[in-house]
Amino acid sequence: MDPLSKLPVECLQHILQILDNDNSLFALSGLLTMNKYIASVTVPFLYRHPYRDAFHQEGPGKRNRWRSTTPGMLTRMLLGSRSVASLPKSLALAFTSCSAITSTTSTTTTTTMTNLTFDYIGYIRRLDMRAYASLATIRSWTPQNLSSCQLTYIHSDEFDQLYQLNPFAPMYASHLSTRDHILRRYYEVMLQQDTLWSLAEPIFEQLEFFVIPHILSIKRFQQVVGRFKSLEEARFVMSMKFEYPLTRNEMVVEEMFRCVKEHLQLFKGCLKSVICLEGYEYVDKDHTARIQLDMLRLLPPLSKPTYLTKDNWLQFSAHPRSVDLTHVQEVNTWGLPESWEDVIGTNQSIFQRCRALKRINVHASRKGMFKWAAQEKIDLERNVGQGTLVLQNTSQPTHRINGLVPLERINRRCDLNMDDLDDLDDIAFAFSQSLSYLSVDVPTQGFLNPPKLFHLGRGWVDLPVLTTLCLYVNSYRLVVDPQLLSRCPNLTHLWLDDSSLEYSWEDLVPCQPARLEHLDVLSLCGWPALTFDPATLSSTSGLTSLSIQIRSWRYGNDEELAFEVAYLFEFKMLHGCPALKVLILDIYSLTPAHHTRIISEFDLLVPTTNSSICTSSTSPSSSSFSQQPMPERLCLPSLEEIALNGEWVIDDSVMPMFLAETFPNVKEVQLNRWTTTTLESLFKLFRSMPQKYDESVTLAITRLSSPQEMARLGIDRIHGDNVVRHSSNGEDFFIHFVALLKREASSSDDEDDDDDDGGDGYLGVTLELYEYLYDGNTYRLLKRLPPS
Repeated sequence: MDPLSKLPVECLQHILQILDNDNSLFALSGLLTMNKYIASVTVPFLYRHPYRDAFHQEGPGKRNRWRSTTPGMLTRMLLGSRSVASLPKSLALAFTSCSAITSTTSTTTTTTMTNLTFDYIGYIRRLDMRAYASLATIRSWTPQNLSSCQLTYIHSDEFDQLYQLNPFAPMYASHLSTRDHILRRYYEVMLQQDTLWSLAEPIFEQLEFFVIPHILSIKRFQQVVGRFKSLEEARFVMSMKFEYPLTRNEMVVEEMFRCVKEHLQLFKGCLKSVICLEGYEYVDKDHTARIQLDMLRLLPPLSKPTYLTKDNWLQFSAHPRSVDLTHVQEVNTWGLPESWEDVIGTNQSIFQRCRALKRINVHASRKGMFKWAAQEKIDLERNVGQGTLVLQNTSQPTHRINGLVPLERINRRCDLNMDDLDDLDDIAFAFSQSLSYLSVDVPTQGFLNPPKLFHLGRGWVDLPVLTTLCLYVNSYRLVVDPQLLSRCPNLTHLWLDDSSLEYSWEDLVPCQPARLEHLDVLSLCGWPALTFDPATLSSTSGLTSLSIQIRSWRYGNDEELAFEVAYLFEFKMLHGCPALKVLILDIYSLTPAHHTRIISEFDLLVPTTNSSICTSSTSPSSSSFSQQPMPERLCLPSLEEIALNGEWVIDDSVMPMFLAETFPNVKEVQLNRWTTTTLESLFKLFRSMPQKYDESVTLAITRLSSPQEMARLGIDRIHGDNVVRHSSNGEDFFIHFVALLKREASSSDDEDDDDDDGGDGYLGVTLELYEYLYDGNTYRLLKRLPPS
């Protein structure tokens, strides 16, 4: 017996419940094949909610099949335990027709499945069968492929009377060309309704979640509302086929209210959630929200919610003062009405009532939204009699011991009002002992002259658990406090981005060096790139991604800013980053050759501490030379991607050292507006180092040297100054080239795995040069250059 079968049923059910909560249905279905005991315990979890999306997704290695076939086959199986005579007429005709269709490939045809091992319908607790799950979606069935019995039925007086009771909305019916077309479509809708009824009717008493579509179903289920004794959540899905225009909508609303009120009278406190008018696209949203709110006021308040989002906000709004928010751990205001802050109707913030709050995702709040948190912290420090709050020697952090809100993550998108950003000071102070993630995004409004200043970190306390700091403050100048990074010693991800285009030396306040031993990703753009102290990189041994950029969108002083960043950065600063994998340096300027950054051999040497390297043109004596240590060349073996954007000058003598020795394992090189080195010499360099490139290397290039050089390579597609017309409207696009360098091996090299790279079996590097077409977002092969 396998170990799983030896477990008590309670333990096994606990494991299956975890898999069910995680929608791990492939794992659950796999357990069905183990043995009868495991299968009997697993089936109730698998069929508790059979029409959820995860139930019908293809598993690993399976053939791709039509998405709707699996739900349709499931419906046939569930209905197979019922006799055809017990089914509604529309469904019985379709069931018989489908059975007749499948009988062509089987020797025996039956209209019922009497050999089912389990009563699968009896395990269903949540039923939200979609339209595609009815028999109408069996592969061979369509409204245009009806049997003679079905055609006779839909053209009968009986079916016409059914249609006249609840016809299609005039707008929908007008899109159907003929009367026959209308009847076929109506039969499809009836088939969906009857399928849902036939599945639900035997198990009304056990359903906990039920979706009621269309006015047809509302009237039908209203007659049996007394059987839904376990129903906790109901959802009314509307259809434009019936509920249009708005006059019909009012009738539907009355029917929904009648159903809900009757259920509440019969089973008080059982129904906890009702969603109405779902899917009704052409109803005024405010009108729909008012109806939904009136419906929810009939229900009891939310019971100890753990989150507040658009999914349960209306239910909270129905009883805002009665809901216990002390268990709320997440608040997401995306998709909420603009007046979400006024729902309580008091001066107390919603966040203040959420004493277990850990995560906030908020869009544009009022000034002073977190003043309460800062005041709580001040009061606590005053009561303790200390100037700062220090972590005590206990198993729990201080904010939990003293009852402070343990906020860990805040993601905020602000409007263009600077007051929205002032709350960051309150956030940093109030949640200093718990905050691990802080992200702020301010949308772009354009360039302001003079720019507005936003001071980040001024007067902040230490943030010992902060690991992620992201600020995108376009249209402002982000002025980083010199001590900020030192106050965040455990940062792993740091993004600071603004749109500074001008500067003056008197405005510059450089940051102090900081020890960021845990830093993994560093991205600086604009003013933060200029004020960052490169000495900080000496402590970032785990840094894997570094990006320093200056955006230049106009002519003027922004080019001076790019020029300063270019000369402040030195490659030797990367000596403390042995784990670096991605390096992006952007000093792009609109004016060609206005500012260049020359990379020399000296830039690629690691600075020595014992003595300085002799840079004089006079040769040193042999004695002095023997006393000085040989300088070490910079090497970043982990680097796989490097992007240089702007006029970085790397001549042919330095490029071998730059690529082959400094970045020996690079797999992707992006060069935009680089100068001096020719494309020919660059290709020769790659081909001269076969041992460095056992796999393909991507070289992305823009602004190639000259049309003459392209002609020497046999590419005559280039015209003028590397601009070519691609689109039919005659617009010009800069050419963007991608060169793919591939290792070529002979048959003998393939047969002998021990052959050293560069041996007789190695043929060299093949170059494939592609042109990127901006208007089509595609690549076009320009040239393939063999190793010779």
